[in-house]
Amino acid sequence: MNCAVRLLVSETKRPHPSQGLVHRGAFFAEAAKMSKAKMSKAADEKSEQVNQALMKLRFQNYNPRTEKLKKFREEGSDPRELLREITEAQAELLKSTNRKFGDPSLDLDNLIPRKGSWDMERALQPKLERLEKRTEKAILEIVKRKLGSELNREETLRRADISSDED
Repeated sequence: MNCAVRLLVSETKRPHPSQGLVHRGAFFAEAAKMSKAKMSKAADEKSEQVNQALMKLRFQNYNPRTEKLKKFREEGSDPRELLREITEAQAELLKSTNRKFGDPSLDLDNLIPRKGSWDMERALQPKLERLEKRTEKAILEIVKRKLGSELNREETLRRADISSDED
């Protein structure tokens, strides 16, 4: 197998070393022509862009003196109108970004700086809720006791009145 590979390699024609230089030189010459063509094409495109920019002359803040340039005069927009458009665009952008977030904690309105103890408050919130429920139950129980004791007093007073009336 090793001999067969050697034979195939030796049978292939190799160009003379001087022929390789000719081929390389032709390659570089073609590459230079192509790069010149690309550069000239880029220059043509740039000159077209400049011509188009010149054709779009607009004077908003300058009053041209010549009649030739006066036809390009445009009235400037009202700054108040421009400010209104900008604020509307910003408000719309904020609304669209708020809609993108499904989580209300990621809402842009919630991005204000927080107090230093916000994490402690968040950790204690479930305990505070349980404490509030227990407090409400305790208050309700105290009120029931008071009402019960008042009813017992009234009943004892009524019994006392009934017993005194009988005597």
